[in-house]
Amino acid sequence: MTNLEIEVPFFFFTRRAKGALPGSWNELSERQFIAVSTLVNGREIDFQFLSVLTSFPKRLIKALSSYQLAKLSDQIDFIGKASKSHNAFFSPKLKGTKLYSPKPKLAGLTFGQFIFADAYYNAWLSNKDDETLTKLIASLYLFDEEQFKEGGISCKKSLVEKLPKDLRLSIAFNYSLVVFWLQQAYPLIFHSTGNLPDHAVRVDGIRPDIRTKDSGWLKLFESLVGDDLINRNKYADLPVNVVLNYLTAKYKENARVHSSV
Repeated sequence: MTNLEIEVPFFFFTRRAKGALPGSWNELSERQFIAVSTLVNGREIDFQFLSVLTSFPKRLIKALSSYQLAKLSDQIDFIGKASKSHNAFFSPKLKGTKLYSPKPKLAGLTFGQFIFADAYYNAWLSNKDDETLTKLIASLYLFDEEQFKEGGISCKKSLVEKLPKDLRLSIAFNYSLVVFWLQQAYPLIFHSTGNLPDHAVRVDGIRPDIRTKDSGWLKLFESLVGDDLINRNKYADLPVNVVLNYLTAKYKENARVHSSV
């Protein structure tokens, strides 16, 4: 966190105000992250954005000189320099609903839920369709104690559709950061399955559209199930981290076997 101090004329005096500027994803509040997401999605830096990010009142931001505004805007470069990964969701509970995000590091998120969410995310990157974005969020956010089922996605559609567009877009961007974290946490799996990010458009050094080849997850799922079709749902209900840890161990084991031959 960078401490800020600015001086502005106030009648016959000079008013000194203090604020703070986040320097990493961990230091952003939910409101600030949504504001950053609007930049990634093409919005220009304005008075409202600077106010949200620095905690200075909007009226004070408007009173700044052009030089002060330029210097303040220069401080926003952390967005481009920040890590392109983050393992948690900034909106843990969707306002006005009882829907909750996956926990940090995707704890508790099932492999089946991840496959659906990732498929919707990739589809949304291709079509930027509101309905697909809604399905992505409805597949990620669950009611308390809800067990993920495909049928539950449509049941939450009306709740998600009412959310502000900036919030919904920020969740998609947030998911891209989580995917990048996942790729770093399980590099052998992403490399061996071809689920590496495609070349994507960069905005201030950040990828808003990291994508994976979701068909690879379906193939992995089918290989896990094999002939054990009767327990297919049990495999889908396994935590995604358990599955990826298991696959990593198997990959290393197979690599040792082949290297010794």
